[in-house]
Amino acid sequence: FAGAREKPVAAVVRRAQRLRLPDRPGPGQAAYHFESLDFPATERRFNSYFAEFHISAHDASRAHAHPGAELVYALTGTLVLRIGDDEYRLDAGDSIYFDSSVPHTYWRDGDAPCTGVVVTSA
Repeated sequence: FAGAREKPVAAVVRRAQRLRLPDRPGPGQAAYHFESLDFPATERRFNSYFAEFHISAHDASRAHAHPGAELVYALTGTLVLRIGDDEYRLDAGDSIYFDSSVPHTYWRDGDAPCTGVVVTSA
């Protein structure tokens, strides 16, 4: 056998222990806040976040890109994503998987609270 692991295979993140971070540092309204759902886990193959989307279409967040793939699952409200030149609308219970190396952005549609789970490959 390969030997004992020095690091845990499982890591629990309690709701009260999650750190709430804005999409970008500095002054001004954050487009969204996210909380890592797996930060103490070692040797992660993906990263998962709880996200709250604050802004509407006319204030859409800056497009960003990163290597890998991304999955977004809408928990509440309606979320709009722009991926490249295409737009996708997710209602609560909908999800989308996409190549996150393509510039993308998200925004809340309407005034209702909008939350989701975002998973990115590491």
